Amino acid sequence: MIESNDYGFCWTEIDIDVIRNNLIKIREKVSNDTKVMAVIKSDAYGHGMERISQIISNEGLADALAVSNLEEGLKLRRIGTGLPVLILENIFSEQIPQIIQYELIPSVFSIYFAENLNREAKLKGIKQKIHIKVNTGYESSGVDVEKCVDFIRRVNELENLEIEGIFTHLVSAYDNKKSLVYKQLELLNNLLSEIKKMQINIPIVHVANSPAILAYPESHYDMVRVGTLMYGLSLPFIDTEHEFSQAMELKARINSINDFRQGKMFGYNCKDYICSEKTFATVSIGYYNAPFLLFSDHLDVLIRGKRAPVFGKARMGSLIADITEIKDAKVGDEVVIFGKQFFESITPKEISQRINIGVTRCDSICFLGNGTKKIYKE
Repeated sequence: MIESNDYGFCWTEIDIDVIRNNLIKIREKVSNDTKVMAVIKSDAYGHGMERISQIISNEGLADALAVSNLEEGLKLRRIGTGLPVLILENIFSEQIPQIIQYELIPSVFSIYFAENLNREAKLKGIKQKIHIKVNTGYESSGVDVEKCVDFIRRVNELENLEIEGIFTHLVSAYDNKKSLVYKQLELLNNLLSEIKKMQINIPIVHVANSPAILAYPESHYDMVRVGTLMYGLSLPFIDTEHEFSQAMELKARINSINDFRQGKMFGYNCKDYICSEKTFATVSIGYYNAPFLLFSDHLDVLIRGKRAPVFGKARMGSLIADITEIKDAKVGDEVVIFGKQFFESITPKEISQRINIGVTRCDSICFLGNGTKKIYKE
């Protein structure tokens, strides 16, 4: 627990050593020949893209990085990472000059985009690396697997493009739907066989996401993509908490403490009714800082190592915790929204279950507002 107010009203504590150890454990799960791509899209799942990418790059914890869009890729290049950076989602043709200038790798699943990219690469006198994204049946983007042989043949004929990689998103692995997982892998393997017959060499095949890394070693291929596990967040059907640690904790402070009599009503529209004598703490965090707190009336927080139920709905910049049973609570005390305090803990998984967004969405709990300061621990 902190003893001063140096961290402000609310903050996240992100343990770099935890992320480092999680990545080391991922390395141990794959063969020595299998590369690791660290997914740091969406500000590294809320953990801070700049700091996380620097650690990964400087310490050689991954072989490549993946982001969602051009803007994230440009940010990485401005930070100074020299690792290969794959852009996972769609890129517009007007962004092609920046792709080439900053040596980023686009995902390609449109022949129109591929031809424009080839034209620009020819003007610059370079061979542009690309990865082809294949839709094996459960994604909204990518080349349909049935059309992919012809697509790859056409792209391979574009002289200034180099097909460095091919990948698909193993969506079914998140629900452990084994028959669908193996169907996706079968479709991809059939495609790879056809590519081999055409004598087209694609050196990197990457399929496995976090759950597939653990549950489906046959999906590892040449490279795995790790996001959720790297940050120690929960997976729907695999118990990872004993092996992979959670890197982020969200904390705030008690602003004020007040006693309320039975029968009092307060809050917006006076909807919150007090059934008995209560002591409430006002906590310095609201849904501006953490959007999931819009559903805060289903949650607990930790104060002095004990659970305190949240009373009513969070405000934009504060929430109310029932501390009637926590007699020694004081103004300025640390409040843990998720994380550990003494022998008690609250995880993003618990929060996601309580607010009914599903465990596959528990990473969204880490997507916090700009009013939340990041504190890095090593």
